[in-house]
Amino acid sequence: MGREAMRLPKNTPEEKDRRTAALQEGLRRAVSVPLMLAETVTSLWPALQELAQCGNLACRSDLQVAAKALEMGVFGAYFNVLINLRDIADEAFKDQIRHRASSLLQEAKTQAAMVLDRLEARQE
Repeated sequence: MGREAMRLPKNTPEEKDRRTAALQEGLRRAVSVPLMLAETVTSLWPALQELAQCGNLACRSDLQVAAKALEMGVFGAYFNVLINLRDIADEAFKDQIRHRASSLLQEAKTQAAMVLDRLEARQE
């Protein structure tokens, strides 16, 4: 949210409006950080899928942990987004971000399960 926004004066209607706008902008930035994390994780799944399919099986446990760690990273990002969305006034923005975050979480669950299934299916 930014401490600067919280410290803005709120004595006149103009000051209140300026403070509210600054708080809303801070919340949007707070949402964007974990959302970008989830987006970054999404870009990593193809490489992990390839490793699960073709990588050295001596690294199986490392790949299994990587899949769960990436999934957990998106899980944490998802709930961080939801917490920060709560106080945003723009309902259309909230719906759009909530939908995107939910989609990224579902993708992480699906991709992690695929990695684990591929690794289980491979014979040593």
